[in-house]
Amino acid sequence: MKNKKILIIDDGDVEQIVDRITSKLKRKGFHLETDVLNVNEVKFKKGTAEGQVIDFEKIKQELQNSYFSKRYDVALCDFSYGNDPLNGYEVIKWLINESKNKKAKLRHSTFISYSSEEDKFKKEIFDNQSLIKLIRLDIHDFFDRGKLTDEVPTLIIKKDKELNYKLHFISLLEQNPDFEFENGFPPFSGKKLKDIAKEIEIDSEQGREFQKELFNLTYAHIVNLNKEYQ
Repeated sequence: MKNKKILIIDDGDVEQIVDRITSKLKRKGFHLETDVLNVNEVKFKKGTAEGQVIDFEKIKQELQNSYFSKRYDVALCDFSYGNDPLNGYEVIKWLINESKNKKAKLRHSTFISYSSEEDKFKKEIFDNQSLIKLIRLDIHDFFDRGKLTDEVPTLIIKKDKELNYKLHFISLLEQNPDFEFENGFPPFSGKKLKDIAKEIEIDSEQGREFQKELFNLTYAHIVNLNKEYQ
């Protein structure tokens, strides 16, 4: 059974949604792990003249401390938080930009915004002339909240069929993190596989050169095999 992981950022109870998504994926041979950040928890609030509101700075801190270091298949963010001044568009915009800037594992997620108030989402985007920014953010899609239990499993199954060479290679290295690399690329000689995976993850120059070298070696091996059978 393949493992999949999702993050949900919401202001309410999403237990039933998670249970249904989990059940549907299980029938397809996937085990789902779900992290939920409820922005309405007391620890994320601050007092103002108008009463208790969500403290965006506390949300940012929680996301950085608890979630940036994780690689999710899908990260979902609710658009509307009731009457709170903060909305999910600001959250997901910050989440995408900051995770990319910090080269966090979370940046590899497929980002989804969702709401039961699609009209409110459209009004916010067009009123603030944010459509171009939204496109540049590379949000994969906008889902109706009522269809999450259908849309999310479908998306995960579809993404599973795609091959991301970089992430696939990182996952292979992480299967034996403490093995040491012996030869083939001098800069990484004696390094543990988990450290090499990190170099690839942060897109370092040596990490990129290592991947190129592996492609070159693979090609050379294919050519040699072809010569042997001629």
